[in-house]
Amino acid sequence: NGVNPRNARKVKATLFLMSQQSELQQVCHIPVVIVESHQHILEHIHHVLRKNKELLKGWTMIHYDAHPDMACSVDLPARVCFAPRLDEAKSLYDRLDETTTGISEWILPLVLAANLEQIHWIKPLFSHQFPVGISTFNVGVVSGARDKVDSFLELDEQAVIRVDLDHPYYIDDNVVEKNLQLAKKVNLKVSHADEGIFDPKPVLPWMLDICLDYFVCRNPFVTDIQVIDEMFAKMVLSIHEKGIAIAQQSSDYILRRDLFFRTFMAFLLKSDQGEQLKQYFGKQDSPIDKNVKYLQCSLRRHPNLGKMTAEALPYLSMPHNFQLPSMDIIEESVNLVVKEIQTIKKMPFLITIARSANDGFCPQPVVDKIQCYLLQKLGALYGSDDHTKKELCNIIITRDYGEWEGSTLNITR
Repeated sequence: NGVNPRNARKVKATLFLMSQQSELQQVCHIPVVIVESHQHILEHIHHVLRKNKELLKGWTMIHYDAHPDMACSVDLPARVCFAPRLDEAKSLYDRLDETTTGISEWILPLVLAANLEQIHWIKPLFSHQFPVGISTFNVGVVSGARDKVDSFLELDEQAVIRVDLDHPYYIDDNVVEKNLQLAKKVNLKVSHADEGIFDPKPVLPWMLDICLDYFVCRNPFVTDIQVIDEMFAKMVLSIHEKGIAIAQQSSDYILRRDLFFRTFMAFLLKSDQGEQLKQYFGKQDSPIDKNVKYLQCSLRRHPNLGKMTAEALPYLSMPHNFQLPSMDIIEESVNLVVKEIQTIKKMPFLITIARSANDGFCPQPVVDKIQCYLLQKLGALYGSDDHTKKELCNIIITRDYGEWEGSTLNITR
């Protein structure tokens, strides 16, 4: 065709280099943030949201955790969810840090004020706060000062965040309201790790959040009891679980739950009231009879155990592993998590990891090992150097805990 072979080779070489440069330009940097207390993730998420206008259209969180972390604060001013640093003396982040429940209250502000539309909570088999299934509910604001609110700018200090989902998780805290203002709908899917992950499709960007207590979890309130008498701790949890189950079957859950708490607490503080506790369950429940006898003996042996357990009563529904699994079993769980998220074709815009060791949820002896293995697997999944792939990724790790406390993200994407 009259084409000089030497020139043809030059053209091919140029086209090849252009294609390689084009592929290299598609490199994406996935920020990975590691914190100690889970609520510290929130500030980093807000930072990423401000940098990415695409997320204004809505996004998904895939949340591996032993706890749902979707508690609704009783008294958090709703306006700080929209403007976290509105009050310079006490930001949203400060408020969550100052309360013992803040570690479980960091997700709903993202629904109310940051366009989080879908949450997939993947829970371990020992977590029971929400049943497996799909729920759709609203997160909004209750304001006593105004009948109608059109903007968060109209909210006063008394306006608080609330939900309209009738579930014990929210009923227990008295935060369910049906007439919400500035309401935002959220779709919640709850499943176990082996039931298939919720794929947000190409429609919504997604982030991955992993708490290391997903792999092994302690309830620090139960741990303190277990150290004194492990059998006592197991029986207390059994009685608590059965007592709450009876209350949930009642036509008046709150009334029945409060009756159970009063009866159980009276027994713990004065163990000779075992008959009242047995009456709550009914005479036919012989295992309760045996448990009560053992508990009475243990309470007499350990005078401080009753008060300690009574103080822990509101927190006994949180999951607890009595025995630590081996690292082989933990690594199998990590591998399953990575295998599941690998099925999502779209890359996450952010990966967050909470250690939850200092607060006693993930045991100190294993937290560093779990973190190291998880990062190794995430690096292998998203940190590829294979230039034959159309989309290259590498992870950029920010440690915001311990000696690195206060580190901030450097977004290059």
